[in-house]
Amino acid sequence: GDRPLVIRNLQVGNTAYRLSDTGFRIPPGETRLLRITFAPSFAQTYSTQVSFETNDSQQPTGSIFLTGRGVSR
Repeated sequence: GDRPLVIRNLQVGNTAYRLSDTGFRIPPGETRLLRITFAPSFAQTYSTQVSFETNDSQQPTGSIFLTGRGVSR
């Protein structure tokens, strides 16, 4: 499109994951990285999703599914 994409209300559903931002703008023709930190407490699988809202009338909400595995040290 010809307008910036606005991503807002980024939320993750599991405390083993942390997001670097809760929202941002992406200018037309550009990309943006979202850093997701995984810090598990136990040796097990952690699954969740990142949910967000956008200013795109064709897709006003979105989600990204995440799975990570904690290991024993």
